[in-house]
Amino acid sequence: MSPSDLPPDVRRAVGRIGLLPKLLSLLLLVIFGTVGAIGWAASGSPLGFVIMVGCGALLLSLSLRVRARVDGKSFVVRSYLRTYRFEFISMLGFNNAPYSGMWNRSAGTETWLNAGMRMIDAYVEHGPTIPLRATLCGRSTCDVIVNYLNAQLSEVPG
Repeated sequence: MSPSDLPPDVRRAVGRIGLLPKLLSLLLLVIFGTVGAIGWAASGSPLGFVIMVGCGALLLSLSLRVRARVDGKSFVVRSYLRTYRFEFISMLGFNNAPYSGMWNRSAGTETWLNAGMRMIDAYVEHGPTIPLRATLCGRSTCDVIVNYLNAQLSEVPG
């Protein structure tokens, strides 16, 4: 199954995975650059600016890796530093969970601090629950993806 074989709403939702981390990383780069420039102007030394912009640029470049893909047999999530592959045949299910990660200080809450951000949790048949923090997205996007993935599990023979 290719991505073009997915229903349009699922294809759109899966394509949104990675958008929010990229936008947040870009915002952080701008903030770091501004703070670094203020520090440079105040101290006369560009070292703080270089360090701040370097950290922001590193985070932004790592966020460019974040994406997801669904094929006929698996769900693949490429995170900042790792790639996860979940074969449908070895999964118990997927869950739409409140986001808990670096963008909200691992709050994992439904309060204002979470700002409606969601992520997908993967329940592996013989293993721990795996929180997929890289799937950071809105509630409706997460609902579409999780519903589709769980429907795929019911179609797996076995």
